[in-house]
Amino acid sequence: MMNMTFSNYPSWFVDFFTAENAIELEKPVEEISDSINLLLLKSIRNLESKTPFFLPAYVNGQLYFYGMCPDTKSLNELKNCLYYGLGSSHTSSYEIIKSPDLKFEQPLLFNQSHGVIRFTQVNTDNFKEDTSYIVKTLNEVSARFEEKPNFASVRLRPIGRILRDFFLASREGDGESALAFYNEAKGSGKLSHRNLVGLELQSLAINASWHEILEHKSLPDYLAGIIPTRIYHLLIRALMHVNNLDLTDLSNVDWVGLKPNLADYESFLLSKPRLKEEDKYKEDWEAWSALAVSIGIDKSDIVSFSPGFITEEWVSELFEKIESFIETRNALSIESSRLQALFDSPMSLDVVTQVLDYSKACMPSEVSEIFSWLEELPFEIRQKTKASAPFRKLWSSLEDYIYGSNNEPVIIEESEVVEPTAENPKSSVINSWNDWFKHYANGELINFDLISEWQPCEFDIKSITEAISTSADAESIRNIAPHLLSWLDDNKVVTTSAFWLGLIELIAMDDETSYITLGLMRDLIQGLLNTPHSIEQYSSAIEAFEVVVKVEISRKSLPIIIEFSEMLFDYAIKSPEVVRYPLWNGICQYSITHWSDIDFELQTVLTWLDKHIAPEDKSFDHLMSEDDSSNEDTKVSLKDKLIGISTLTEKAGQRAAEMLQSLFPGVVIKLNHDKVATDKLKNLASSADYFIFCNKSAAHQSYYAVKAINKDIIYCDGKGSSSIIRALTDFIN
Repeated sequence: MMNMTFSNYPSWFVDFFTAENAIELEKPVEEISDSINLLLLKSIRNLESKTPFFLPAYVNGQLYFYGMCPDTKSLNELKNCLYYGLGSSHTSSYEIIKSPDLKFEQPLLFNQSHGVIRFTQVNTDNFKEDTSYIVKTLNEVSARFEEKPNFASVRLRPIGRILRDFFLASREGDGESALAFYNEAKGSGKLSHRNLVGLELQSLAINASWHEILEHKSLPDYLAGIIPTRIYHLLIRALMHVNNLDLTDLSNVDWVGLKPNLADYESFLLSKPRLKEEDKYKEDWEAWSALAVSIGIDKSDIVSFSPGFITEEWVSELFEKIESFIETRNALSIESSRLQALFDSPMSLDVVTQVLDYSKACMPSEVSEIFSWLEELPFEIRQKTKASAPFRKLWSSLEDYIYGSNNEPVIIEESEVVEPTAENPKSSVINSWNDWFKHYANGELINFDLISEWQPCEFDIKSITEAISTSADAESIRNIAPHLLSWLDDNKVVTTSAFWLGLIELIAMDDETSYITLGLMRDLIQGLLNTPHSIEQYSSAIEAFEVVVKVEISRKSLPIIIEFSEMLFDYAIKSPEVVRYPLWNGICQYSITHWSDIDFELQTVLTWLDKHIAPEDKSFDHLMSEDDSSNEDTKVSLKDKLIGISTLTEKAGQRAAEMLQSLFPGVVIKLNHDKVATDKLKNLASSADYFIFCNKSAAHQSYYAVKAINKDIIYCDGKGSSSIIRALTDFIN
């Protein structure tokens, strides 16, 4: 095989090719590809360098590979490179081991005390060809490490922390920050290409960049895989906006031109819609229905797959409108779920083939069920299935979707390197919040997109509150918080003040906050305020918020801080002294110092808050009087004009009205808090000189009726009074 002198090599290297390892340095092994020679030659050259190298071992018909690096950091980098460079179609998972399972591993680990990467080749009929491919790829990975320039060490944030901020920015509708966090995640090198595409699509949606979404170069490949629910929603919205699909006036839709525009999305629209069924997603369901009708999907299919708020009458009306534009339609039928029928069929390789084929475009809620079924296949069928490269790839994609879509299993910090015996089997699929809080400290991985499928009945508030209070892994709970909040928004679950306060204090104790953390704290404290709570709990929550404000107050975070301060007045102020000292004092000091940089709308709300929190201080009066005298000539008069404000939050509307009347003397303000399109609301929408709608979401059932009456509706981009004032002044100007 090679002409070597053993004395030239370290003893641990020579000892590695002894004991159970059937590979001998001086002669080839018949069952193994000759390409192993190339791997060994390359490794021998790199023994004394800082470049990664790989060693093979052959034990009882199983080919092992061991990856070595000079330190833990580069070992983790190598593991990431293997995951992306080699994947898992030809190999087992990549594990970092620090203690031996086999005798020949002992000298290797004695030399590499910080650990080595171990993985095995999957046995197939093309064993030697697969070995050649693996060796070729391993040499390419090593070469990339050799070419990598030496940069000064830059501390990167953990990927879980970056993703937490991304999803918090998404909740806030802060497109600029979401894009920045997406770029940070991309630069970390710790997410797969598919995950990055998903994040980029979400950041584009927040910025309403609908054309860019549909023109994304990776979208066709993305659509070929399992589409997460949140991505399905934004794709439906993109198709609606790009094709000018006005749901309030379907008569003006270009139905003839719409159908060819949807040619590339027919398979996407022909599968069962992956839309959430809460009322607030009614607009998405109506958009999907209109798109489905335009490509010829049958009326009965649309009705059967839609939730109750998409009525048969509405769908019939839709069909009547489109029939006058399109004379002939091909009757298409949505692909209904045939999964259970396959599960109930006699077990065979053909059935497994059909299940894997079905998985290519299955519902996100079906992924766990399919994966669990595959994992329980008889050994012989499992082996035959995994012997096929395409099937291995599909199997692997299901596993990745469950365990690593948004927090990839390759994301490993030094502290996360575990002994092989501590490794958790991947068979414990997490299907509920109870499961997650039971296993999260063990490092169990999940796909965040599966959370929307979890059921409220499996949310045990008592045990979850206890898990939060003991917090074996506080960072994991912090990172899951945005998804927990979104899930609670969509599900009617009874919570307690102890649950909310536990989360509030856990977030406040974080060593690394960001301005976006304040939005999370605001929402958590609002959750507390919506439950029965004590004065002590109220005070603790305000103090926790102040801890974060002290660190994060800035021009960028001030709108969130002001919105939070205003929100407190929607509820009973149980501890006025805690709100005033030191929270409000700190806000005032910052605002006075930066007054000229603060928007007029925020200045107005700050002045209102100061009058109600610390009336005797009059902190901003001298600053406002200066502004008033300079702006007197440019101020618009709204005397005798009627401003209608529709908001579900009565107190917020009253505050906004008070501020607007102060800003525009003689203006008439009328408020409406109706959730449905009452005659009173319709009259206000049609008679007001300016009509401000504070709940653009489809959850507000009056949205469509109001939009049909008044095309010049003024929409708000936030929750507080400042957003109402800004929306009005921007519209006037």
